[in-house]
Amino acid sequence: MPVPVANTMSNEIISGLQTRFGSIDYSQFQSLRYQFYSYVTYPTAGATTLNFFGTTTGSPNITLADTNMPRTGSFGQQHFFLKSISTRIKMKNTYNLSLFDGTDATTLASDFLMGFLNAGVLNFSIGARPFLQVPKPFQILPPIAGNTITNVSGISALVTPLSNVAGTLTSDTPFVTQTIDRTNVFRFDPNILIEAEQQFACTIDFPSGLVPVISTGICNDTTNPLKVAVFFDGVLLRPLQ
Repeated sequence: MPVPVANTMSNEIISGLQTRFGSIDYSQFQSLRYQFYSYVTYPTAGATTLNFFGTTTGSPNITLADTNMPRTGSFGQQHFFLKSISTRIKMKNTYNLSLFDGTDATTLASDFLMGFLNAGVLNFSIGARPFLQVPKPFQILPPIAGNTITNVSGISALVTPLSNVAGTLTSDTPFVTQTIDRTNVFRFDPNILIEAEQQFACTIDFPSGLVPVISTGICNDTTNPLKVAVFFDGVLLRPLQ
C-alpha cells in the first residue's frame, strides 16, 4: 500500500498568498527610532531582585504607564538595535514636597543620598549569555535628557514685608534627582542587535541584601508606591505592511 506523501507545495502556496494578499511582508523591514520601557514597584521593605520587561500591557494592573513591551522578555516579530540603556525613578501618584518636616522619612532625597539608589547591580543577558553588568545602575545609567535639580536643606530667603513687621526666615526643602544630561547617557559600543523572538532578561539585583526605603513618610506600597524603570533606546526594525 503506497505511503501518502505530504504536499511539498503547501509552504510555497502559503508564501505566495502571503506576498500577494497578506498584511505584513516579513522579507522587508522599516527602521524607526524607538524606546521600550518597564516600570516596577520598589517595595518599601526592599527587594533582592527587580525584574524588568517581564510584563506586557493588559496583564493584571499593568497599563501603558508601566510598560510598552509587546511580549514578555521579547520584542515579538520585530528586531531591536539597542543603542543605550538608562534608569528612571518616579512616584506613582505624587511627590508632595510640602510634607517635609525636617526628617529623613519625609523626603526622597534621603534615598538618593543614603538609600537603595546607591546600591544594586544591573544584569542584562540575551538567551543564556550575559551582555552587561553595571553596579549602582541608578547612578551610572542616568536618564538621557533634562536638567539636574538639586536643593539642600537650609535657609533659602529672608522675606521682608513692606511694613514694620520683622522679616521671616524660610527654609528650602531638600530635593534631589538623577543626573539627566544627554552627554551622560550610557551607550552600547558596539550596539547590540536583539533579533525577533529572542528572549532576554534585565534585572537589578541587590546581592548585599534588602535595602529598605527611607522616605516612608511620602511613599508606600499601596496608595503611592515608588516606581523604578529601565529604558532601552535604539532602532526598531519592524516588518513592512
